[in-house]
Amino acid sequence: MDAARLVQIPPTNASFELKFTPPASDVMIPIGSIDLSAALTAGCGSLVITRATLLVPKVAGTVSFHGSTIQDLMGPATETYQGQPGGAWPLELTGTARQIYAPGVLADGGTGR
Repeated sequence: MDAARLVQIPPTNASFELKFTPPASDVMIPIGSIDLSAALTAGCGSLVITRATLLVPKVAGTVSFHGSTIQDLMGPATETYQGQPGGAWPLELTGTARQIYAPGVLADGGTGR
């Protein structure tokens, strides 16, 4: 992060799962890479995401999501992943992430830290 609170993550291998808030879905979607450009607001209360590209590895193609599969929803995999052309799908996101306070919801008192 620089003095202007800009956060830049160049395309980087990653290994985590993406989960959408219920009732949208309780499925965990594997992520294999991230590329992020964002800025923290004053006081670090939110992160404004100008570009976030997550790569969903092709092995996730059979994961069920909203009555279909990742592969059916995303079509042919188009991104090179781990040296394999067509090895992943790009999932592009923008928006604002904000910390929320929900007392008693999380073991940390709901601060999300």
